[in-house]
Amino acid sequence: MGAWLDTVSILSLGLKLSDDAVRIAVALRLGTKICKPHYSICGQHVNALGMHDLACKTRTGRHSRHSELSDTMWRALQRAQIPAVKELTGLSRSDHKLPDEVTLIPWSQGRCLMWDVTSPNTLAASHLTESAEKAGSAAAKA
Repeated sequence: MGAWLDTVSILSLGLKLSDDAVRIAVALRLGTKICKPHYSICGQHVNALGMHDLACKTRTGRHSRHSELSDTMWRALQRAQIPAVKELTGLSRSDHKLPDEVTLIPWSQGRCLMWDVTSPNTLAASHLTESAEKAGSAAAKA
C-alpha cells in the first residue's frame, strides 16, 4: 500500500503525482481525515477518511486510473514499434466486454495479443478485509 513512497518521478512516463494526489495519499497513509462526512452522488455515506469516493463506480477517478494504465501499455508497445489499436470494435470475447487494446501483428500462433486493464482498489469495501491481511489479494481476486 505504500509502494508510491519508493517511486521516482519520471515525467516522460507520466510518473508524477499531482499535489492533490500526494495530499490524499499521505492522508490515507496516516489515517487522517480527508473530507467532511457527506453522501456520494451514488447515495452512499462517505466518512471523513473519504475512502468510498476512491472506489465509487460513479466517480471519475476510478476511470482515469484505468485509462492511465491502458495508455501506459499502449505507449510501451509504440516505443517497441509494435502497432496496436485502442478499444477496437467488432472483437468477440466470451464475456462480451470490449478489450482495451489489441496488437495489429500476430503475437503467438498467428493470433494478435488482446488485453484488458483491471485496476482494483484495495480500499474498496469488497477488498478491504482481504487487502489488510494479504498483499496483492485484490489483484488476485480481480
